[in-house]
Amino acid sequence: MRQCGACGASPRGGRPYRHHQHHGAGAAGGISQGRQLAAAQALGAEGIWCGTIWLGTRESELAPYEKAALFQARAEDAVQRKSMTGKPVRLLQSRWTEAWDAPDAPPVLPPPLQGLLYRDARARIDRGQRQDFYSYPAGQVVGTMTAERSVRDVMRELIDDYADALERLAARRDAAMAGVAV
Repeated sequence: MRQCGACGASPRGGRPYRHHQHHGAGAAGGISQGRQLAAAQALGAEGIWCGTIWLGTRESELAPYEKAALFQARAEDAVQRKSMTGKPVRLLQSRWTEAWDAPDAPPVLPPPLQGLLYRDARARIDRGQRQDFYSYPAGQVVGTMTAERSVRDVMRELIDDYADALERLAARRDAAMAGVAV
């Protein structure tokens, strides 16, 4: 996927993808609704990645304290930081990320050293179930998640919203072909 600044090209703000021989286009980032799937397809995406929406499902591997942190998070709590791996990662803001943002914080270590440091700290955070220090990769979609749901319910909602979007597009197309203002 092509990058546009700090975020990937998406149906909400990306540029249309021009097909090149042997290279498919993918869409990722902020996709949590069926209408966004339809928009990504309309822009030429051959694959669509939905990541964060699965974290709050019953089937997710996350512990209850981790899911609670997700459900309390706002969109703006998903911040890009290097404090987890040494590379920029969008993750939940916490006392961990704030400590690394402090003016007197040591510099972030290069990969893979920062990841090793985080792994050890994360083990302690998990043992103590310290939600205030909990950081996990998550996109801004996290702000829309408020309660645990099943994958089945998430899929059903995605499919229904996708179908509704296609019906709206078809109605607009038909109206435009008939010369009716939409």
